[in-house]
Amino acid sequence: MIKFEIVEDTFAKSEAKNLGLSILAGVDSFTYMVVDKKRHIQVLKEYALEEGASLPRRQRAMQKIVKDDSLLKLAYSNTQMGLIGLQATILPERLYNPAKNKTYLEQLTELSVNAEVVAEDLHHLSAKLVYALDPKTQVISKHFQAARKVHLYTAFLDALRPHAATQKGAHLFCHVRSRKIYLFLFDGTLLQYANHFTYQSARDFLYYVLLVFKSYNLDPKDVPLYLSGQLVKDSEVYRLLFRYLQRIDFLKVPATFSFGPKLSLQPSYFYFDLMSIQQHF
Repeated sequence: MIKFEIVEDTFAKSEAKNLGLSILAGVDSFTYMVVDKKRHIQVLKEYALEEGASLPRRQRAMQKIVKDDSLLKLAYSNTQMGLIGLQATILPERLYNPAKNKTYLEQLTELSVNAEVVAEDLHHLSAKLVYALDPKTQVISKHFQAARKVHLYTAFLDALRPHAATQKGAHLFCHVRSRKIYLFLFDGTLLQYANHFTYQSARDFLYYVLLVFKSYNLDPKDVPLYLSGQLVKDSEVYRLLFRYLQRIDFLKVPATFSFGPKLSLQPSYFYFDLMSIQQHF
């Protein structure tokens, strides 16, 4: 089911060879963005998948999207895909051993025998990100085999560097998508914490945010929280956060992106994840 769709009047299928495609396939959604060489966003489209459906059913749903959506069949100049790992861990580069990829994750969770574990460089942090691929999205990865792929953590951390460089001391970044909350705590430009959780209620959401504050002895009155993703001020989550935290703001998107008349009617921070994926390459 199409949840959201914007196609600017400037978009032309005949210009696909001059456009880039960015994809994010999540547990409950499939979203993509088309941009031109100047990063003018031409298309934004999001599909909602059935919550709680079995793995085969979700994979069939994604196959149908790829089969039926004519815009996904165009010959774009480049394609990027954001990957969401089931489990992920960040290791200092000096301690990393590629032969122990599965071992690193097995200390966090139980992996299936056929789990595919991948490692990515976090050069600016002198670290490695190790994660297990989500089997729910493998059908998309196989269809777009030539796509450049990156874990969502890697894309976020890259995109957040300029923002972190403007901050003094601790600050928490929170992105929201499909009942998932992504949390990154920085001290200046130094990453202190990274994790993501599934939440069912506003109180769950608040719990995960305050857990970071408590774990790192942060003062809710002094440490800012920056939000992005599918969240607005007129929501139960935001109102609950505002009761406990003094400094809340929505993240400003990279100035390298521009929005047409239709997309400008939406909060620019809604699709920070897709912009991060596109900007990474």
